[in-house]
Amino acid sequence: GIRDFGIGELQFEDDTITARKKNLLELCSELEKKVGIPWCTPNGVKVNYHEKAQLEMFKAMSDSGCYQITLACETGVQSVMDRIITKKATKQARLPDPTPFFYCVSTNVQRLTSIVI
Repeated sequence: GIRDFGIGELQFEDDTITARKKNLLELCSELEKKVGIPWCTPNGVKVNYHEKAQLEMFKAMSDSGCYQITLACETGVQSVMDRIITKKATKQARLPDPTPFFYCVSTNVQRLTSIVI
């Protein structure tokens, strides 16, 4: 197996890993059944994917070995959005939803965030 190669952890450098819930749940199932090592998302994923099903998503991630997720909150400041990120801040972007952080807590997934200042 994967441990035969001395691999003790996977790090997914994919900021869209949570973009397609079906694909993520399939990945989590395979990681849980066949791989069985800790994994994380160190580079940041969008926080408002799957708003209605985030708890299920974070639970599947936790069950499959995810120990840490970096939530990319970007910024709530319009001038930073204009100068650096170059997109209009929606009301949702200006007022980030704290729900993903609470879901991470309830599934024992460590949470980090990245913010542009």
